[in-house]
Amino acid sequence: MSQEGKSKSLSTKEMWGCIGSVLAGIITGTFLLTNSLVNTWLPRLPFFQAQASPTPVLAIASPSLESTLTPELASPTSPPADVTTAPTSIPLPSPTSLPTPATAPTSIPLPTIAASAMPAPPPVREGLLEELDELSAAGKELKRVAFTQDGGWAVLYGTNGYSTEGLPEEAVDALSSLNDDAEEIKQIAFTPDGGWVILFGGSGFWRSGLPDAADEALTELNDLAEDIQQVAFAPDGSWVILYGRNGFRLLGIPTGVDETLTDLNDRNEEIQDVAFAPDGGWIVLYGSNGFIRLGLPQDVEDVLTELNEEGSEIRQVAFAPDGNWVILFDSNGYRHSELP
Repeated sequence: MSQEGKSKSLSTKEMWGCIGSVLAGIITGTFLLTNSLVNTWLPRLPFFQAQASPTPVLAIASPSLESTLTPELASPTSPPADVTTAPTSIPLPSPTSLPTPATAPTSIPLPTIAASAMPAPPPVREGLLEELDELSAAGKELKRVAFTQDGGWAVLYGTNGYSTEGLPEEAVDALSSLNDDAEEIKQIAFTPDGGWVILFGGSGFWRSGLPDAADEALTELNDLAEDIQQVAFAPDGSWVILYGRNGFRLLGIPTGVDETLTDLNDRNEEIQDVAFAPDGGWIVLYGSNGFIRLGLPQDVEDVLTELNEEGSEIRQVAFAPDGNWVILFDSNGYRHSELP
C-alpha cells in the first residue's frame, strides 16, 4: 500500500511541472509580444510622435522662430482668416426683428373710444317749428311735444288734435282712431328702442314695444282706474309713470329723480312733468311753474329761470335725442333750441 501512494505522488509532481513549463512559456511569449508592439507600433502613433518630436520645443525656444509664429496667434486686432466674431456669424436680435407689443389703447379699445365712435342721432326732421308757429298763431292749446329716436316728432294740441312727422305707422293709426272717437289724447311718448305709448281719457293707453315692467305698471293703474298723467323714458330705457296728483311708479331712473318725486309727494305738491336730457340731465316740474333739475344745458336753465320769474305756467320740457329741446308754457307759448 505505501508503494502505491508513493507512485501517485511522483506522477503529480510531474504533472505540475509540465503546467509550470507551459505557463512560463505563455508569460514569456506575452512579454515578448507586448515589448515588440510597444517598440514597433507605439512610436508610430501621432500622439507619441508629437510628444517625442523635439521640433516644436526648439521652435518655441528659438528667438528666430518666435517672430514667424506671432502672426498665427489669434488676437482682438488681427483675427485669423478662418475665425469670425460672434456679431457676424450669429446675428444678434434687433428691435426690428422682434414684434413690438401693442399698447392697451390700440389692442383693447377703451370704453370712451368706443362711445365716441357711436354715430350721432339723426337730427329732428323739418316742419316742427312751422307747425308750432301755425298752431300758436291760431290760438290752439299746445299740449305735448314728443321726439322719436330717429328724428321724428309729434305735437298734441287741443282735446285730441295732433300733427306728426316720421312716426311709426301704428302710432299714427292709433292717434287717428282716438281722434275719430273724440277721445281726449293726453300724451304720446317713445322709448329709445322704438316702442311707444299713447295715453287717453282717464286711464286708457295704447302701446307697442314697451318694457314689460312698464306695461305691467300701466295695466295695474288702468285696472285701478287711476288717472294716468304721463310716461317718461330716459335714454337708457329706464322710466317713470305719473298718475293722480303726485303718485308715481318708476324703474331704474337716477336716484335724484326718485328722491325729488318722493319729497314732492310727501309735501303734497302737484307733479306736472318729468323729462330726461340725452346727456344724463333731468328736470321735474311741479305746481304752476316750480322745477327741480340737474345737469341741464345752460340755455335751458336760462329760459326756465326767466319763465319762473315771469310767473308763466311751465307745462313741459321736451328733449330730442340730438340735444334739441322745446319748452311749452302757458296756453300756447313755446321756446326752443335751433330746430330745423
